[in-house]
Parts: sequence; C-alpha cells; structure tokens
Amino acid sequence: MRTLTDEQIKKTAQSLIDAKPEDPEIYGRGTNFTAWLTEVELFIDSLDNATLSRALRSSLDEAGLQKRLIQESQERSGLLRWAETYGWQTEGAVSTFTATIRAIDNALLTELSVRIAAEIYNDVLAESDRLIAEKRLPCAAILARIGLENGLHRLAARHNVQLAPKEKASTINLKLRQANVPGYTLSTQQSVDGLLAIGNAFAHSTAEVAKYTEADVTKMIADIRHFLRQHGV
Repeated sequence: MRTLTDEQIKKTAQSLIDAKPEDPEIYGRGTNFTAWLTEVELFIDSLDNATLSRALRSSLDEAGLQKRLIQESQERSGLLRWAETYGWQTEGAVSTFTATIRAIDNALLTELSVRIAAEIYNDVLAESDRLIAEKRLPCAAILARIGLENGLHRLAARHNVQLAPKEKASTINLKLRQANVPGYTLSTQQSVDGLLAIGNAFAHSTAEVAKYTEADVTKMIADIRHFLRQHGV
C-alpha cells in the first residue's frame, strides 16, 4: 500500500525520467544504469499498482527483449548488439513513468488517504443496507448521506476546490460543478442534490419524509455507491 502523495509520485517519476542514463552508460550496463534501474523497480513497487508493475516488468523482461533482438536483427539483415536491449529497457521504464504521471493527472490513481476513506465509507454504505433490511429507514438514509458528504469532501480535496470550514454538502456539490471537475456535469450536480435532499429530510424530520419509501432509500444508497465509484472516492 503506497504512502506517497500524488504530487510526490509525480515529482519522483519526473526526476527518474530526468536522471535517465545516457546511451554509453546504458550500452555498457554501467554502475549508473544498474543503480537507476534498481531505483525504477523500487519506485514502481512502492506504488502498489498491479497495472504499472506489469508494464514495467514487461519492459524489463530480458527473455522477451532477446526475442525482439533476434527478430529485428533478422529484419535488418544484420546483428544488433545485445546491449541494444538495455536501451529498450530504459525506454520502457520512461514510458511507465510517463503513464504514471498521466494517470495521476487524470485521477486514475488515488492517494492512500483517499483509498482508506473509500474503504471506510463503503462499510458505511454496507451498514446502511443492513439498516434498510431492519426497516430503519431514517438511520439508513442519514448514514448514507454521511458517506456521500465525505465523498464530496474527498473529491474537492483531490481537485483543489477551496472550501470554507464546515462547508455545506450542497455548496460543495455546487463548487465541484463550477470547478469543472471531470465528469461532474449539471445532471451529476442535480442528482447529488436529490440524494442529499433525502438524507436531509430524515435528518431534520421534515414533512418531506412521508414521501420517501423503502425503495427510495434503497435506490439512494445504490446511487451514492455508484457516484463514489464513478469518481474514485
């Protein structure tokens, strides 16, 4: 499980790209190249991401590179140096780092704190499901709303949306839309407002409670779970 923040990961990935050994060092498989390759593997391992790990392992696989070497040697009617594969390993590692940076920029990787929070609030929604089964609709709706509000806070933090202390969930929802968060459309904002309204009705025991059925609260929980998964929070 990784402990680096998104910005730290991007900074480390870029520094490894910048420190890429020059060709003479690569082809001689010198000390700098070996040390750099070791840093590369340690860094990718620290991210605890199976996709990136597979991409790097594939790039460094000497057996696979040897097959490529033989094939390209035949196609060029000549022999390439085995050292050529070291250059390919370097190119593959740099490509993996570039993919890492892009994945973070596109919110495809999430920070450790977000991942832990997501697991916690998945449990909250599971508890809401249990309360539904026990016919305790008010508790289920209020608990689900808490899970939704926390998800909104995490999404705002990821996209550097500035919030006031104790910002209302409805205001966070509005700010996320105004900040043009990817995938946060007008219909998304309206849907979230509707989900918050159900939780608020039960939390404040308003007259609106009478119109919400067990099916409505069940759907609310399912919609919140879908929203959190869709936005990776």
